[in-house]
Amino acid sequence: MAFDNDSNRKRVAKMCDTLDLVENSAAANGTPKEEVAEMINQLLQRVARYADIQPTSSPHSAPDEAEAQPRRIGVSAPRWASILDMANEASLPELGAAMIVYGQRLDEHFAEAKE
Repeated sequence: MAFDNDSNRKRVAKMCDTLDLVENSAAANGTPKEEVAEMINQLLQRVARYADIQPTSSPHSAPDEAEAQPRRIGVSAPRWASILDMANEASLPELGAAMIVYGQRLDEHFAEAKE
C-alpha cells in the first residue's frame, strides 16, 4: 500500500481541521500566540522533524503561489535582513522548527542567568 493515499490525506486534513478549531478557540478567547504555541508545543516538535524536507507536489494538490516562486534571499543582503526575509517566506513547518530553536535558546539564556 502506497503512503500517498486517500486515508493518509484525510488524516492530514483532519489534523489541519483540528488545528483550525484550536486556533478559532484561541481567537475567540483572546489567547496570546505564546499561550497557543505552548499548548501545541508537542505538535510543533513533531512537525519540526520534517521542517528540513521540501514537500513535493502531489497529483492531488495544485502548487500554491509560494511553491511557484523561488525564494528571493540575496547572498549579499545584511544578515538580519536575510533572516527577516526567510521568516516572512518560510513554510509553517519551518517556522515551527524556528520557534522550537527560539524557545530552546530562551531556556538556555534563563538557565544561565539563574547561575
